[in-house]
Amino acid sequence: MARRRAPEAGGAARLSGLIEACPEFQQASGIVVALSGGLDSTVLLHLLHDACARQVIDAPLRAVHVNHVLQLDADSWQEHCRAVCASLGIEFEAVRSPVVPVRGESLEESARDVRHAVFENALSSGEVLTLAQHRDDQVETVLFRLLRGSGVAGLAGMPRIRSCGRGTMLRPLLDAGRSELHAYALAHRLSWIDDGSNADPRFDRNFLRNAVLPLMAERWPGLAGAVTRTAMLSAEAAELCDELAAGDLRSIVGPRPHQLELARLQSLSDVRQRNVVRHWLQGFCSQNSLASPTHEVLARSFTEVVAARPDAEPLLAWGEDDAAAELRRHRGYLHAMKRLPPPPEPLRWSTGMPCILPRPYGELALRPCEGRGIPRERVPALRVCFRNGGEIVKVAGRPTRPLKKILQDAGVPPWLRERIPLLYAGDELVAVADLLICDGWLAEGAGSSCRIVWSHPDLDCGYPPHLLI
Repeated sequence: MARRRAPEAGGAARLSGLIEACPEFQQASGIVVALSGGLDSTVLLHLLHDACARQVIDAPLRAVHVNHVLQLDADSWQEHCRAVCASLGIEFEAVRSPVVPVRGESLEESARDVRHAVFENALSSGEVLTLAQHRDDQVETVLFRLLRGSGVAGLAGMPRIRSCGRGTMLRPLLDAGRSELHAYALAHRLSWIDDGSNADPRFDRNFLRNAVLPLMAERWPGLAGAVTRTAMLSAEAAELCDELAAGDLRSIVGPRPHQLELARLQSLSDVRQRNVVRHWLQGFCSQNSLASPTHEVLARSFTEVVAARPDAEPLLAWGEDDAAAELRRHRGYLHAMKRLPPPPEPLRWSTGMPCILPRPYGELALRPCEGRGIPRERVPALRVCFRNGGEIVKVAGRPTRPLKKILQDAGVPPWLRERIPLLYAGDELVAVADLLICDGWLAEGAGSSCRIVWSHPDLDCGYPPHLLI
């Protein structure tokens, strides 16, 4: 840990001006600083404290420090941040949140995701979370994403402002350079922490920052301004792409938001098809906390799903565990969904109470009804099973048919056919969930029947909402 002090110097006016120019602070119910203890966040904390002291900002100020326990000095860094806030009279909160690396992500990316989750939970309604990234960080981000093959959304870099939990995330210093922040820290005799890992060239971003960018800036002195303009232009292009995709999506979305009508999709140009599918899948995954589709996944969605032969049952899966997602195609529609787990093992249902099935299979219940139903007195208990294949069904007044064929003709998607509960009394099939009742099990007489209700909000993937027969 390095703590530096220097005599007074000038250079505060422009940085203070950046803070004062943020209208978000005027409507904020509170301001939160993401305080790491490094140079950048220490300067941001001091700038905001000064603005509050001068009553330029009239909102309570506090700081949140996330301790990932990744360094031997992590606890001393936390205490340093606490001491800095105590010296300024600023409320301080430390959150101990170890990083569990996610497969496919670097340690840096996993740590960033953990911090953002902490910040989202920490914000109250109307609060503004401030991050200390500056222009040099933006240049690094844009070039780093360029090297990873990002599109215009990635090349737009870090947004100045976005929603975060119940509040807003703001980067007020994006127009300032690292040298300006360093000069401010020296001029105001600030004390900060130098993280030695920032010099480790094994980390790609460190190598870019310390070895590559200085050479580029020496050759092209206008590098920072040029990259910043690229980020601005890319942000505008990304916004146009999103607006076009939103308009296209309105014309091709299916009966449910997670469905797209294939014929209408294919009536668009190839470029617009890729744009709208990317927009649709990213939105679906974000809303359902699923893994965002990569460029490779988006490319495969066309080669393996959209372009599959008409009688195929294509499946494209990505992500892991609770974040796993799937893209399927059935009867002219693309279906985006959470990855479905295998059907549960058979279980016994005492029909006087609802039967809770493993997630996402919902629950079964019997409700009194008039008309088509099953006699409750004949089914005090049922066995709940799922298809093994080869089931034969006889419905009153209809020929005996394979259950697979009945479900296929009814338009039940293939991925749901083996996941529909089959209700047995002993070895005799009574009903297929709430879709059909077998011959010999229809209640006779008014008041004696009960309808089967299968509630499955997490399994709404094209399932018929009423009796088939």
